[in-house]
Amino acid sequence: MSTRIYVHIGLPKTGTTFLQATMWEGRDALAEAGCLIPGERKPSAWWAASDLLGRRPRGSQGRKIPGAWDAVATQLREWTGERAIFSEELLSIANRRQVRKLVDDLGDSEVHAVVTVRDLGRVLPSLWQQEIRKGRTWTWPEFLASVRDPQQGSVTAAAAFWMRFDLDKVLGAWAAELPPERIHVVVLPAHGSPSSILLERFARAVDLDPALLAAPAPTHRSNPALGADEVEVLRRLNLRLADSLNERQYVRVVGNGVIPALEARTGSTRVQIPAEHRDWLDATSAALVESLRSSSYDVIGDLDDLLPKNADTTVADELQVDPANRDDAALTEPMLDALSAVSSAYAEHWWRRRPPENDSGNDTDGGLGSRMRAATYRAKTRALELAERNRALRWLTVRYLNRRHHR
Repeated sequence: MSTRIYVHIGLPKTGTTFLQATMWEGRDALAEAGCLIPGERKPSAWWAASDLLGRRPRGSQGRKIPGAWDAVATQLREWTGERAIFSEELLSIANRRQVRKLVDDLGDSEVHAVVTVRDLGRVLPSLWQQEIRKGRTWTWPEFLASVRDPQQGSVTAAAAFWMRFDLDKVLGAWAAELPPERIHVVVLPAHGSPSSILLERFARAVDLDPALLAAPAPTHRSNPALGADEVEVLRRLNLRLADSLNERQYVRVVGNGVIPALEARTGSTRVQIPAEHRDWLDATSAALVESLRSSSYDVIGDLDDLLPKNADTTVADELQVDPANRDDAALTEPMLDALSAVSSAYAEHWWRRRPPENDSGNDTDGGLGSRMRAATYRAKTRALELAERNRALRWLTVRYLNRRHHR
């Protein structure tokens, strides 16, 4: 009996990071149950998908990407267990030729596609933030206008959305190579639902016991949403950088330094879809639901969960927040947090990589007098530091300073 290989292609911003982290954490238990999660390291799936699509990050010599797809495909073909799951949301932009190569390279395996979908009311703000996190500079209204009508906005912004979220096109690329019963559409549960519901629906799609997907997920939240102030700080930083960093530089400095500091902040207003877009959002979502209802795909979950809920996706006109119009004073604290984070990260990086010093730093070459002077200076400095916390030392220090002042 051939191995069933489930290719989870996203869509992006549909719980993919959570699902991938859960599967990776539980890969040993899954392997014992006959289910392979391929790759030697967690980024292996991303390298493999990048290789299949011909993608190379700017600033990267791509040493880990060339040949990565062949390595994963070989591992999948040679797996003797009942099933394997290859999950990478980059595959949502695969065209028919690339899908055909994927299926052909997996030999006699029974290939399935798993597509996770989420209501547009939550996807749109989330994807806009993701693009800002990658260095883009569109304002929230500019992004929405472009998605609705590329002729009225940025073609790049429109492509960033529709190349990955035109569900008919995405499913059509896979339907050209797979029968509809092997294409599984998993609907994300409504806002506020426990994550266990998504795990149960995904387990059903890949024909697994849900208990096998109950491995401990990371304790931190994956890709937490930024507030309106924080995302505007990041957008303005991108404007100042003016695309001067390549992809790897941006990830290293901004992704690892600035963004975590902004994520840690709470209390800022959540970015939401303005009420003026409600009719378009409702009509687009209804068309998507009707298309899936009339299809022959294996739909798992409640399609009504794809219909925007008013309280979750829109706000009244008087409560709308355009982050680009936020008062500069509201951005001061997140800006300082970002600057502090970058300063700390750079200092730590420099300290680890600083060149070795010529002297040993133990004052052995200066003689007894030099060592005594150094010890005295350190003692005075330490006493001043302690005086901030010790009442007796503080009293003595203040008394000394007053005496000096009145001379």
